[in-house]
Amino acid sequence: MGITDILCQAQQQKSQDILNAMHLVSSIRVLIQKLRKDGWHDFFENVLSFSNNHIIIEHHYHFNILNATINFQLRELDSSSNEQTMEVLILSSTLDPKDGYKSFNIDRICSLVEKYYPLNFAQNEKTNLIFQLKHFEVDVPQNLKLQKFIFHFRIV
Repeated sequence: MGITDILCQAQQQKSQDILNAMHLVSSIRVLIQKLRKDGWHDFFENVLSFSNNHIIIEHHYHFNILNATINFQLRELDSSSNEQTMEVLILSSTLDPKDGYKSFNIDRICSLVEKYYPLNFAQNEKTNLIFQLKHFEVDVPQNLKLQKFIFHFRIV
């Protein structure tokens, strides 16, 4: 559980860094798989200190507890981080106002609309969106109200 604690802590932060969370999910997968392959012996040594009948307990803890828990966590990670979800998160990260909209990307926003929200926008709205986003891109550095909002957003 210590392996997944860093992701749990990151998810509880006020300001979510989606790309960092995605990287944490990837590294957690690797660490959990490594635990399955190499972590059994340390775990079992701890269990042995509580029992004289280690053969039955080893089988129980190894196959019924440790592997079942790892399988459950891997299934959860797989179901919650499929490719489509990852793509939505990456495309959505372009809307992050952090650092003066440094990650702002018109093509990604349009791709997000086309792939995941096609029914929410009429064709003329999709066409106009490109131009609106180009105006926004120019306005961000010049608009004092928007700059104050971004500055306030970073403080909060």
